[in-house]
Amino acid sequence: MLFGTLFTTANLLQTIGDRFLGEVTTKQWFLMMCLARLGDKTPTLSELVPCVGSSRQNIKQLALKLQEKGFITMHNDPDDSRALRLALTPAAWDYWQNRVQADALFMDTAFEGIADHDIQKTRQVLEQIERNLQQMQKEL
Repeated sequence: MLFGTLFTTANLLQTIGDRFLGEVTTKQWFLMMCLARLGDKTPTLSELVPCVGSSRQNIKQLALKLQEKGFITMHNDPDDSRALRLALTPAAWDYWQNRVQADALFMDTAFEGIADHDIQKTRQVLEQIERNLQQMQKEL
């Protein structure tokens, strides 16, 4: 039953998130979040794989959409023309600044009624499931 709950929760989070975020999808938002965490660094598509948890090809598709919207730039690495580097634009930082209160309310509402220790334990369990799945992926 937990397996099914993970799927339905992920689907519901994506559906509600897409409606809530408006101009970007939940997956695009998450890619921007990963880029924001890296600060001034300009990671390659491959370097984003562990953070996003998606394939390089899927990240590139998300990045192309975000580039069309003016939220990221993509350019070839000067030392390796095969490597594509990504960076947030000032428009992306403005987007984040304009959403601070709404995003905080979204998170507060999503986690309402859940004690901090339960959130921590859930995070630990999900991180262990993620590690197990990554190991399975290596073995496949």
